Amino acid sequence: MTLIFCISVLMFIDRVNISIAAKYIMPEYGLSDVQMGWIFSAFVLGYAILQVPGGRLGDRFGPRWVLAGAIFWWSAFTAVTALAGELFLTGIIGVVGSFIVVRILIGEATEETVAGFDEEIAVIEANLDDMNPQIYGYFLEKALAAGALDVYTTPVQMKKNRPGTLLTVLCKPQDTNTLMSLIFAETTTFGARTYRAQRRTLPREFLKVATAFGDVRIKISRANGRILHVAPEYDDCRKLAVEKSVPLQRVISEALRAYEAGGKTH
Repeated sequence: MTLIFCISVLMFIDRVNISIAAKYIMPEYGLSDVQMGWIFSAFVLGYAILQVPGGRLGDRFGPRWVLAGAIFWWSAFTAVTALAGELFLTGIIGVVGSFIVVRILIGEATEETVAGFDEEIAVIEANLDDMNPQIYGYFLEKALAAGALDVYTTPVQMKKNRPGTLLTVLCKPQDTNTLMSLIFAETTTFGARTYRAQRRTLPREFLKVATAFGDVRIKISRANGRILHVAPEYDDCRKLAVEKSVPLQRVISEALRAYEAGGKTH
């Protein structure tokens, strides 16, 4: 009678576990009833192999306790499998999927990039409306000597309808404080503002050409392998114009003519 009862309980638990599995595992991973039956049977067989070898537990506790233990372990294993299977298998599939789903894009740029490089610079500005014009040239020389990349002025209309001058200094970010102090010391402004900007410069190279007045350096810039700009160095042309007592424009023209003719010394 006890054996029949235990078998009935076993069949009932089997249906419960199959129902749980049908809800949580089978639809998700496409397992059939037969496949789930094999999974549950494997757990029972594993219990029989591991827990009752040679009938030692039966000899010690009796067949009823062995059967009851089988029902308990079988139910525990299948229930845990049904309830935790989805999370476990989902985790495994998720890990595997993270390695399987890899996207690689291979292509070529549709536009040619301009040769050169980008750098961050600082821009310092100050509005002036009461400074002696003679100071501007003096300040420019001191600012360039202090590390400024460029200094220039722009006419502006200021408050109270007065004409003024916008002083702009370009520098490296680490030189900002030095040049701000110079602006306050050498100009009449009560305030200055600063912000960061991006600058792109073309690669430059220099070569020297021979003219009837002397050697002149030529500055050349390129982009994508093409020469974009050619300019004689101003300081060289000015020096020769003064030494030879000739117009500056004539020296510049001779330098360009020598470059186009290929008359470079090195």
